[in-house]
Amino acid sequence: MKGLQGWKITVRWAALALVLTVVTVVGASPSGAQGTPSTQELLISLDADSSQVNSLLQILAERSHLNIVTSPDVQRRRISIHLKNTPFDEALNIVVRAAGLGYERIGNSILVGDPQKLATLTGLTSRVYTLQYGNALEVQKSLTSVIDGLNAYASGNQVVARGTPSQLDQV
Repeated sequence: MKGLQGWKITVRWAALALVLTVVTVVGASPSGAQGTPSTQELLISLDADSSQVNSLLQILAERSHLNIVTSPDVQRRRISIHLKNTPFDEALNIVVRAAGLGYERIGNSILVGDPQKLATLTGLTSRVYTLQYGNALEVQKSLTSVIDGLNAYASGNQVVARGTPSQLDQV
């Protein structure tokens, strides 16, 4: 009996290192086509004890078909998590916040790192929006809550925005 109990303990510790994921897709994609579901339709179940956050993020990236890029300090962090049928966006938010991190979504990619470093504006670019149905000066006033670097040019009815890729996506 003693030998058998030792075996159970070994199996139990091995199970702690294992991350079991079950992903369930509910419904079809908005276009009705077969293929990759949107992250809004993707339900995630995760059971992990003292697992590295970057391993969990890798699983989320594989299931969602999104790119997830992490800063070097993510590798040292571990969390325990037990989720059942949780929407992808919520699961990502919970994993990242439980590790004391933040994230920024840029198109088809997610950047995970220290929240203070993410708040630093890097990779600024400019984009010109030529308006057809709106007044550039009025649009500038309404978008100042989204982005600070916004200029309006009434002569060409254009708005020029300067910011991070995620800010420009919001504009």
